This record gives sequence, C-alpha cells and structure tokens, in this order.
Amino acid sequence: MSHLTNLKSVMVSLAAEHKLPEIYKDDITTDVESLERFDGLRLVWLLRDCGSVLVPTEVGVNPIYITHWLWSNHGQQVVPFSVDTCTGLIEKIDFEQAAS
Repeated sequence: MSHLTNLKSVMVSLAAEHKLPEIYKDDITTDVESLERFDGLRLVWLLRDCGSVLVPTEVGVNPIYITHWLWSNHGQQVVPFSVDTCTGLIEKIDFEQAAS
C-alpha cells in the first residue's frame, strides 16, 4: 500500500473516530483528494466541528489558515494532526506544534 493510500484511509478513520466534522463532512473527501497534490510535503490537518482544513507547511502558505482555527473564539472543537506524505505518518499534535 502506498503512503498516500495509507494516509487516505487513516484520515477517514481518524475523522470517524473523533466524530468530526459534524457539519461539512465533505471536507474530508476534499482533504483526501488533495493529498495527491501535496505529495512530498508535510501538512497540518485540522478536524473541526464544522469541517476540516489541510494546509501544507514550509511552502509560504499564510499561517492564518491554521492559527485562526487554533486560537480564535469560534466555539468549535479542533483536533490538529501532523501529516507527512513522504513517510506516510500521521500523528495527533498539540496547538503549539500545529501553529509552528
């Protein structure tokens, strides 16, 4: 099984395990499909009550895509993960790690 194929199934399983997102569940499909485009990169993946977001790191993406969901008073549960498309590893991280 390729790294990306494994990551896709793990992401779907993690979303189900955390019962997130509750709304905008199609975000998971979009995130999984985006893995092909992000092959070779490290990513931060945020599962939220109202959707999810998958953001590449170290390529100049504005960090507000992550920090808004970590530190804003939006009332949503947020669970951050580190996703490494090179090794196929995905691990839960804390807010500080996600923001850095």
